[in-house]
Amino acid sequence: MTETNFKHQYEGGCRCGGVAVTYFCNTQASATPVRSCGCEYCSPQQHAFVSTPEAMITVQVKHPHIIYSHRFGTYSAGFCHCAVCNELVFVRAEIDGETYAAVSVQALHLADEFTAAAAFDFDAESDEQRNTRRRQSWTANFSLTVANAN
Repeated sequence: MTETNFKHQYEGGCRCGGVAVTYFCNTQASATPVRSCGCEYCSPQQHAFVSTPEAMITVQVKHPHIIYSHRFGTYSAGFCHCAVCNELVFVRAEIDGETYAAVSVQALHLADEFTAAAAFDFDAESDEQRNTRRRQSWTANFSLTVANAN
């Protein structure tokens, strides 16, 4: 799928402009499912994420070293931050050789248009349950491009 297959696109990125993200979908922001987790990392910072299997996420970074991934808890997903301004932009997980991703709502320019999410507790999930949930709610249509590899 390409961006022309989608009715809506939501632009965003980190505060310093080093990481840009676009979320393409067919639902308006107010009707798009927003999820947050109640873990000790996400809850205090009120992180919330948006994705659907039918969506597409594109990420562009200005330099290969500008993005870093933080893993914690089950270490099954990488929370990807800008190395300059430390803003969380997206989260991704590898499942059976395929990348699944979700965008941080706070990183989107029109974040207020998305409906607030209740926090879920995913601690009791088995690895299989976690992977199934991500396959069913995250997008595999994900690309990361480095704008300047020099």
